[in-house]
Amino acid sequence: MLSRFLENLRMTDDVSRLFGEVIIDTTQNANSALVRAVRRFVSDAPVMNINGVSSDENTIGVRVYEPFEITRFVKIISSASYNENSLSTVRALLRNAKIVEINEAQSHLAERALNAWRHGANNSLPQLHEVIAAIVPGRSVITQAESLIC
Repeated sequence: MLSRFLENLRMTDDVSRLFGEVIIDTTQNANSALVRAVRRFVSDAPVMNINGVSSDENTIGVRVYEPFEITRFVKIISSASYNENSLSTVRALLRNAKIVEINEAQSHLAERALNAWRHGANNSLPQLHEVIAAIVPGRSVITQAESLIC
């Protein structure tokens, strides 16, 4: 599910292109080889870790809610010492990708509602859209075409 979103991301092997971009880290380790390499070449580059791990002030931990291509919302894991520029760059990336940032209360509701949907008798797609609308009021339903484009 998340893999389709990640396939659409532009990858680079040119370190000079990293300046001003957000590096997306999908590893579980706070001190991954990717983060070490980024910090060696571009020390202040913003990194978004989608597993919620924050290793330094320029790494923003993000909690992704599955099925991501339908829910399209995340929670930014707060850190005591994050860089405001990195946070604003990550938020801009999320906004441009039409991904909604949810707050702590919505996060608790999302956990309960999505778990109930996954384990419930009626775990159909229309039911999931109702769950999403309950978590993020006013959230428009993401169509299949939109989820493939973004």
